[in-house]
Amino acid sequence: MTPHLRTTKGGYDPITSFAPVTLAVRNTTVLVVRPDNPAKSAWDLADLARDRPGAIPFGSTGIGSMPHLALELYQAAAKVKFLHVPYRGAAPALTDLLGGQVQALFADVPVLLPHIQAGKIRALAVAADRRNAAIPDVPTLAELGMPNTAADNWYGVLAPAKTPQAIVMKLNASFAEAMEDPQTRDKLMKSGALPSPTTPEEFGKYLKSELDRWGEIVRANHITEQP
Repeated sequence: MTPHLRTTKGGYDPITSFAPVTLAVRNTTVLVVRPDNPAKSAWDLADLARDRPGAIPFGSTGIGSMPHLALELYQAAAKVKFLHVPYRGAAPALTDLLGGQVQALFADVPVLLPHIQAGKIRALAVAADRRNAAIPDVPTLAELGMPNTAADNWYGVLAPAKTPQAIVMKLNASFAEAMEDPQTRDKLMKSGALPSPTTPEEFGKYLKSELDRWGEIVRANHITEQP
């Protein structure tokens, strides 16, 4: 998404400057509130915002971050408006949620899972195409009747452009083997991350589709990078 946020060119092209190797993991974006929040579902929270449009502080990990974009999709689907409070990362956003300075937050499952399990925050929904195995009882926003709200945060592997195909394939095979290792998969999934290896071709198509999709959303919401 970064290329779409910048007002000046970054000196590289996310498609032509790299050779896709593989998608590595997906991190599900989850909507959470404090346990004392009256909202018991994503619709309850939306109703609170409907009663107080633009007044309920809602944290994110920064302007243009995936949690911020998840918030934009959630607002559009529920037809409500929150007061967006961007932070510089998940740690300060979570600290202020726990302290009551903001009333809701989108962030990755691996970041929030220990606090969900400890009962310090309550998960209302995930902004994803499917539920996360680490929190299987938490529905997707789409399940709740809010379509077009998938906002997985993902990580992939890229090599420099013009890397020989044989090397790309060797790297791909090595990462695929690592992702299939039972201990690695178990550790990732217990943290809330989803191992998601692909072929180089599949990752290249996915990268292009993600850039196109989020570019439209960034432009539609007039989002630019944080100074």
